[in-house]
Amino acid sequence: MKKLVIVTYGMRFGGCEKVIANICNGFSEENIECTIITLKGGESVYPLKSDIKHIKVSSEGESVSGLKKIKKAELLLKLKIKKF
Repeated sequence: MKKLVIVTYGMRFGGCEKVIANICNGFSEENIECTIITLKGGESVYPLKSDIKHIKVSSEGESVSGLKKIKKAELLLKLKIKKF
């Protein structure tokens, strides 16, 4: 099975976020496993199919520096890549 991981700042309102949701939903229909890693917490305002994983590096309202978020996302990504 093919897998796709996308790292982005968040899945709130915006054009890029909508495109990410559409891409993942489309790939999901093609049996491609999709994971979205967001640096900022909060749910996606755009609908995501139930088999799409959404990993939030920090929770909504959590005050964490940008560098710490990036390092945490890097660690999560490394762990995800090892599973491939």
